[in-house]
Amino acid sequence: MKALISSALFLLVASTANAETFEISGAVQRIELEKSLITIEGKRYQLPNRIPESLMPTGGPVIYQLRPGSVIAASGTHATPFPKLDSVAILRQPSPEEQIQIQSEMDNE
Repeated sequence: MKALISSALFLLVASTANAETFEISGAVQRIELEKSLITIEGKRYQLPNRIPESLMPTGGPVIYQLRPGSVIAASGTHATPFPKLDSVAILRQPSPEEQIQIQSEMDNE
């Protein structure tokens, strides 16, 4: 029995260590909070609510900060039934007012 448990534990650790990773970026189309799923470019990804936003890790779970249209860059591991995101950064865009201010500052240089 002890050997069986050891073998099972070894296989679990080995499969985790060899997990295939991926990177994605794109606009969030849908957020399913109750299922911890988001959709990016038609593909669903698991996003556990314990994952913080990479650029602001003290800001709470990233899934609560996302809105449809949010542009993100993320990495994760292939899993079943949905790929699992392990790291997510929201690529924040300046507002139209901020864009005008930035352009004005650049013109004054």
